[in-house]
Amino acid sequence: MVEAKIDEYQSLQSIEENVALIVKVKKVNEEEPIIWRNEQGNVYFVGTIGNVEVLKVYKDESDQHIKIGNILPIFENEAYDEKENTTYHVAGYQKMQVENEYMLFLNYSDGDKWYVPCSAIWGKYPLNPQENILYHDSEISTMSFDENLVEKIGVEVIQKYQ
Repeated sequence: MVEAKIDEYQSLQSIEENVALIVKVKKVNEEEPIIWRNEQGNVYFVGTIGNVEVLKVYKDESDQHIKIGNILPIFENEAYDEKENTTYHVAGYQKMQVENEYMLFLNYSDGDKWYVPCSAIWGKYPLNPQENILYHDSEISTMSFDENLVEKIGVEVIQKYQ
């Protein structure tokens, strides 16, 4: 797992208030992983673009005029490095699974032309309660955020948006 600075939220309401786009989606496919290395060969940036189909729009202040059926590129904070045979999970992010449904709390990155969850942790919630919100690594003993709060907000998301 890769550590990263993350925005932290204390409630579902605070997440909803701080994003431009709230959508229910289904992941349809993903692109090749993005892995950037410096001159020494050390990885310094990773991600994967997951493409999702919009099933329902709850909030759109993104100036992108999102509609049901649109396919959106989502920057996901996880990537598989074939060269090193390693999967990088930034701040515990676990990428979406193709064909599964999610609630996403997003902002649009004008420079990159993709959408980003409001945080590696707080911006994506699986609508299947059996699917983990976060990646769990037995080697990591502590996280810099309250996992119980993440799970509690995940339950609220399912109750409100399911």
